[in-house]
Amino acid sequence: MQNVKLIAVMSCVSLLTLAGVGNSAPPKKGIVRLADFVNNPETMLGYAGTAGPLGFYRRLESTQHLPGVGGPLYPPNPCIALTSVYNKIIDKVPEGPVRQLATRAVLRQMAKRDCCVDLTRDSSVDETQEPAGIYALRPVPCAE
Repeated sequence: MQNVKLIAVMSCVSLLTLAGVGNSAPPKKGIVRLADFVNNPETMLGYAGTAGPLGFYRRLESTQHLPGVGGPLYPPNPCIALTSVYNKIIDKVPEGPVRQLATRAVLRQMAKRDCCVDLTRDSSVDETQEPAGIYALRPVPCAE
């Protein structure tokens, strides 16, 4: 009788695991040129691929903030300085509401200057229709 219960439980776990894998979409990764940042609900607007359709991307509690990548220093580019500030926040400010506020301010300034970020995001939603959750975010130089 115990063998039957064990087999039944293992079968259920296997089916649920396979069902979850079948329904989950792999994350989408790519460069987004920021156009705006809305404080509430932590949503960025940007052009996927720096020139594609305007999309919506929502920063989540679990969004991983990765250190930004600088670019060439000439010609002068405000995104390089903002990336430097972003990196200092990531390095020195512990996770929590203070870090969220600080990175929010930097991301808003980056959006005003059309800076680019490398986003890993939820691919199960159409980001042109509703915000895609951001899994990881990294400021990067824009490819012109």
